[in-house]
Amino acid sequence: MKLVFSVQSNKIVDIDYSDDGFVKGKTKYKLKIDEKNRRIEGYFTERNRRHGADVVSLRWQLKVFLSGLILLETLAVYLTQYNGQTPESMLKIGTGAFESP
Repeated sequence: MKLVFSVQSNKIVDIDYSDDGFVKGKTKYKLKIDEKNRRIEGYFTERNRRHGADVVSLRWQLKVFLSGLILLETLAVYLTQYNGQTPESMLKIGTGAFESP
């Protein structure tokens, strides 16, 4: 998956996704740019994504570290709703670490 951040005045104003499965109108984000530490941190939520016959809502927890021209990212994905049912707490369903040249 590719994420493209649109930034104006040190604020993220939009995110573009390469994954066709995302329904942009049902995706909200809360990400913060920390200029001093050269990081972007926060999450975006995805509501009512279809996965086969199931409908899921996800929370993507994201940390991006800017190191020169290289972005180092860590990602955790949580299930927040499954077929209309909300678990007692968010269930971590995946993690990852990425580096872009």
